[in-house]
Amino acid sequence: QHGRLKLRPPDAARRRQREEKLRLYRSAMATLLEKRERGELDAEALELTGAVLAANPDVGTCWNLRRCVF
Repeated sequence: QHGRLKLRPPDAARRRQREEKLRLYRSAMATLLEKRERGELDAEALELTGAVLAANPDVGTCWNLRRCVF
């Protein structure tokens, strides 16, 4: 383990991983924006904001939505 180089996944596999992450991120953001429009500030919205902020903490909309949920 120590002193050994990590094996990188092939480019195609890495690209698929990034695309899957991006798809999940976009889906969560779309759901959050829909919930905000409908005024559904519940535990699910809190979970979604946590997931989005874990991926990208610079999304001000999520921080503001979290503040409204509390």
